[in-house]
Amino acid sequence: MRGQLSNKLPQFHAYSKDDLTEREVEIIRLICQQQSTREIADNLFISPKTVETHKTNLMIKINVKNMAGLVIYAVQNNIVDAAEIVLLDK
Repeated sequence: MRGQLSNKLPQFHAYSKDDLTEREVEIIRLICQQQSTREIADNLFISPKTVETHKTNLMIKINVKNMAGLVIYAVQNNIVDAAEIVLLDK
């Protein structure tokens, strides 16, 4: 299913993954692991406000509207492998 979705969705062309900072890539990877803002902040030793600022800047930079768009961008641009995305068990 992941493969079918990622192949049919439009490509984002705002920025290439090479234009993202190491910190932005780190934030994207942690978002794809379903970590909360607080968990990301704790893992990276930054404040939750800084995490939120990174998220906002990323969404503007790559021209997506929400976190789902950010995850799609990450998969399509090989920042994360679709198999690495954490799905919650029911």
